[in-house]
Amino acid sequence: FDSWWGKPLAKRGHAGTPYYMAPELFTEEGILSFQSDLWSFGCILYELAFGKPPFFCSSLNDLIKQITEDPTPNLPNFSSEFNSLISGLLEKDPVMRISWKQLKAHPFWNGAEFTDR
Repeated sequence: FDSWWGKPLAKRGHAGTPYYMAPELFTEEGILSFQSDLWSFGCILYELAFGKPPFFCSSLNDLIKQITEDPTPNLPNFSSEFNSLISGLLEKDPVMRISWKQLKAHPFWNGAEFTDR
């Protein structure tokens, strides 16, 4: 998983595991953003709940295809609020992905208070 399109991930400005990389980061112009961080947060929440990342395979090309094309799998036996939160965080289009403000107000948190520092 150390490269794609013949360019090492580190030289493209990306580090870490591709399992948590947002779909837009697999494009030529892929730029890290707050929205891509929200995607990664969604992957982490999904893995904490289910025990594995939402998109998982041993082939980098297949993984990229899953991340960029496959629907986000629902988590059976989890609340509709949690599945809604995961769907919002793992929205493929970064423009349509849940925002920080929407994340804090999401019903899953059931009125928890967040402070911005």
